[in-house]
Amino acid sequence: MKTYFACLAGVLFASCVAPDFSATPRGATVAQLDKKTIPAKFHGIWTTNPSGKHSEDAEQPSVISATTWQAHESLSEVQSVQIGGENEITILVISNGEGEQWTERKKLQLSADGNELKITNLAEPYRYSLYRVR
Repeated sequence: MKTYFACLAGVLFASCVAPDFSATPRGATVAQLDKKTIPAKFHGIWTTNPSGKHSEDAEQPSVISATTWQAHESLSEVQSVQIGGENEITILVISNGEGEQWTERKKLQLSADGNELKITNLAEPYRYSLYRVR
């Protein structure tokens, strides 16, 4: 009878403990474990010009940091970051611009040389590329 109660207590305890979904993705670094921080290799100033040269008459370039993404007439604050691979993340941001606020989920894929950033807006969906300003 004691064995029965011990087993029952174990089952009840196990059902009360939340599962751990925070396992470190294969190849993730300590800096990537902060679920609200964009990894450093994605940071920088980005333009729509494939040459990487941002002209004075073009729209303001995008600036990506650890916790924000500033684009033409908008500022986005990072809410979460999911590591999809060595050069791929998915971010959830809350954006503000021109008196409005909206939420977006975007997939960011960095080229092997780190100079092209493919962005997919997952809600729409649409895709475009930005290029690191050199």
